[in-house]
Amino acid sequence: MYKTILFEQSASRLHQRTLEMFMREGELGKHIRKMRNVYKRKHDLIVQAIHLHFGDRVEIRGQHSGFHLVLRMATKQSATDLVTAAIEAGIQISSTEYLWADGSEPVDGKREFIIGFAGIEPERIDPGIAALARVWGDY
Repeated sequence: MYKTILFEQSASRLHQRTLEMFMREGELGKHIRKMRNVYKRKHDLIVQAIHLHFGDRVEIRGQHSGFHLVLRMATKQSATDLVTAAIEAGIQISSTEYLWADGSEPVDGKREFIIGFAGIEPERIDPGIAALARVWGDY
């Protein structure tokens, strides 16, 4: 007697076949090269904007590690207050506090924030960082 095993594919056969053709025809390599250039440009734009609008008030960490950066900033304000102010100004940013195992704050008094750039249009990066610097300039 055969046992029926239910298996749910994560991608439809149509999507799998399409990707197979994309790869077989060499289009995947082209796409990856194109996207590397797109994300490198965005990365460079956000780093440049941070240096321009924040100067030495923030430190950039993880500068070459993906689609986001970590900003470190010395401030007496809570990370929650700073994230709330940014979100109210329409800026998506989050604190690294959720990553702390014991819930403690950094001993050096610096707050850390994750800022992503993958989903942002290049022309919106500089105005967004300028707005963040203005919002956080009040703190």
